[in-house]
Amino acid sequence: MKRKHKDFVKPSTLKTLKCPLCSTLFSLMTELDQHFSNVHDLPLKQENLEFNSFDEFKEWKLDIETNNQSSYVLLNSRSLNDKSKIIKYICHRSGNYTENVKNTKRERQPKVKGSNKIGSICPARITTNINYKGNIMVKYISTHIGHKLEVGRLRMTQFEREQLAGKMFQGIPHYKILNDLSKNFNPSARISYTTKHDLHNVSKSFKINSDMIFDEDDTKSVTILIEKLKKMSNLDNFILLYKPYGVEHSTIGKNNFLLIFMNAAQTEMLAKYGHNILMIDSTHGTNPVQNTAYNTYGSR
Repeated sequence: MKRKHKDFVKPSTLKTLKCPLCSTLFSLMTELDQHFSNVHDLPLKQENLEFNSFDEFKEWKLDIETNNQSSYVLLNSRSLNDKSKIIKYICHRSGNYTENVKNTKRERQPKVKGSNKIGSICPARITTNINYKGNIMVKYISTHIGHKLEVGRLRMTQFEREQLAGKMFQGIPHYKILNDLSKNFNPSARISYTTKHDLHNVSKSFKINSDMIFDEDDTKSVTILIEKLKKMSNLDNFILLYKPYGVEHSTIGKNNFLLIFMNAAQTEMLAKYGHNILMIDSTHGTNPVQNTAYNTYGSR
């Protein structure tokens, strides 16, 4: 690479680590650590720990994440010649937001509260060194810089996901699950901040009601379902209009989704009771971007 490409720069010398306080770039974490201490007068708190097994380490990691309202995700893992292994975890808020939509040209909709990534480097991290005997030496830096510790931005633990999946397997409706969580709200528990989108992801992950999911991509799955409904001979064609996201429409536009359906019973009710008043019911929280859907009912 050096011989053929004169502008080649070794990855280890690239300055990609941005300080969240002044945007200065560094190539090594040790340089950024010193920068926090020397320039911003923010020394990092470090602990050196030892564990006898990986299960013991995972229990400790879950405990600090729960108590400190933080989350550490896997950065990388590598094996050394002496049969030891180094695993690095970083704060889940650290880094840049990257587009990651597989096998589709559809634009990824931004989250209502914005990306979890802060666009720079948070120094909080866990570095584990596992020797050939299975003993684990841990270097834990607990100082977070560049963001607040917000429970609502944490990922749900596997235990919390299993709790929700168990309720859905019992047939408890999503709205009932959300109502129960709001009644027993705990400001320090991530599960209390569960949304409809979270329940959708858990349902998809545990393959609950998978007979109604025809494709991993939601847009394709809805399209397949609509086509199946149109072909059902024992039903009237009650799909009045379907405009998927990403398809150009002269009135609705391209980046809007619209589905209008009305069966025979609804048509009869509208004809019977809808000549005086039409009521528009606003439903919130059904979409992470628009947050509002409208249902139209006939009324006296």
